[in-house]
Amino acid sequence: MTARPTAPIERRQTRVAAVWFWFRVTCFRIRRLIHNFGSSIKRLKADSQLKSVWPVRGRSRSLLYSSNLSSDFTLQAGKVQNLRCALKSMRCVSVEPGSIFSFWAQVGRPTRSRGYVFGRELREGCIIPSIGGGLCQLSNALYDAALQAGLEIVERHAHTQRVPGSMAESGRDATVFWNYVDLRLRAPFPWQIEVTIQGGELMVEIRAEKLVVSKQVTPPPTIQDHGAESCESCGMVKCFRHEEMQHLATQGRTAWLVDAWWPEHDAWMQEQRQENDWLLMPMRGQRYPWKTDGWSRVISFPWFVLKRSRKSRQLASQGAARQQALLSADETLARLYEKSLPFDALHLVVSQNILPFLYQSGALAGRTYDVLMQRWPLAELQRQLDLASQVHPQSETLADFRAPISLIQAETDALAGAARWITPHRGVAALAGKKAVLLDWKLPNPNKVIGISSDKSQIIFPATTLGRKGAWEIREVARALDLRVVLGGGVLESTNFWEGLPIIKAGPTWNEYPGIVVLPAWIENQPRRLLQALADGKRVIASEACGLAGQSGVITIPTGSVKALIKAIKAEIEV
Repeated sequence: MTARPTAPIERRQTRVAAVWFWFRVTCFRIRRLIHNFGSSIKRLKADSQLKSVWPVRGRSRSLLYSSNLSSDFTLQAGKVQNLRCALKSMRCVSVEPGSIFSFWAQVGRPTRSRGYVFGRELREGCIIPSIGGGLCQLSNALYDAALQAGLEIVERHAHTQRVPGSMAESGRDATVFWNYVDLRLRAPFPWQIEVTIQGGELMVEIRAEKLVVSKQVTPPPTIQDHGAESCESCGMVKCFRHEEMQHLATQGRTAWLVDAWWPEHDAWMQEQRQENDWLLMPMRGQRYPWKTDGWSRVISFPWFVLKRSRKSRQLASQGAARQQALLSADETLARLYEKSLPFDALHLVVSQNILPFLYQSGALAGRTYDVLMQRWPLAELQRQLDLASQVHPQSETLADFRAPISLIQAETDALAGAARWITPHRGVAALAGKKAVLLDWKLPNPNKVIGISSDKSQIIFPATTLGRKGAWEIREVARALDLRVVLGGGVLESTNFWEGLPIIKAGPTWNEYPGIVVLPAWIENQPRRLLQALADGKRVIASEACGLAGQSGVITIPTGSVKALIKAIKAEIEV
């Protein structure tokens, strides 16, 4: 972002000159406000996804980080954060024929309260720190793409100083400065702007049904014939701008955004974290026992946990309303984390449940990230539920809820862009391929098991009676082999689901009963009860969906196969 008006360059900027500059700026801003009063220029609606089928008529791509100087990192990281903020109102904008698109009407004033931070601003010959600095990279790209698409340039201002490697050197730049140095575009036909940040690049595309060849643009003259200088290159160490840079200096960090505690993830995090990393977590304490020692900063949101817990207690333990409430809580947590993220966090490690919401908001743009996988991806999860629902159409619980398509797509895209999937779940790891970081499951402490060591007449079903847990398969096997079933949870399929079969409603004490532990689940994200059974020395038969393939003491069968389940149980009974 470059400020105007321009004055003769002072290689050593003073506070008096800065005050004089802002006085002039205020006058120009008031004049622009008066000029804009009553105009038809307004902020246009920004959609999260492009819906047009029009071809791309103009495209501009530029690197997010243009310098290798470690001392210049702070302002470049701040610039990228400011681009993320602007992205919220520029992701996909549709403009009607004859309407004027205004950069500042669309982006709004860059302030701290809106998430903007110190970035690179070119002012009177120097690159200085400024709130919202760096937005010129976006306006440059918009202008460049607009020229390619043949749009009418209603208002455009060239930079007064060139930055090496920038578009100012080729005359395809457009500086902006709130609110009177604007970029305004118009066309006699409908057109759209799509802005994305991906792969370390800012990309702006203009789509339209028509294409008009624009006139050749003559590079504007610059006031001086040398490039602008930053606090790292000008040598004026006594300048107050240099003092600001020293105060802002940072070298980047990783931010870890976690939710539900997994011992496998916690142990891995302790091995991977660095001293300057931040940890963002719901709440400290026994419910979220993440290790908090050694982090540069730990941020928590206990009031959010209390609100989420209260809402959860008001809902049934199963059903669409509960799933919708959980998704809503995940979105709220993602928003809290996004507002608390340090701008210099170039790498994130994110719990899977908040990943799609961070992706939709643009918080992942310009960053690399790993995902702490705590369930099957939504697309695969719902595919499995659909398959199970076809096998058991009489089950209401298998078809009671599906996530919005937009959320599924957001998670799919976010997972595709992740560097690594961190998980102990064998099934999830198989989907990740080379991206998988496969952890070992951690067994809990063994319980004191009561009763006889074996009972070949019964099996233990350590779950609530739900279709996705394999309740229908268990019932069919129990009838075929004349077995008693020890139930580890409530019955939610139907009140008479187990009618005609001998059952024991053991509830939390299921592990005290003898027998083979069997879980032929269609979907199992966190097989903690199976791990407890293994710790207690019990034999376990589980479907591939449980993610325990290869685990010692576990017999793995194909998901949904009653035939394989009967064969496995008979083999264990006959031992």
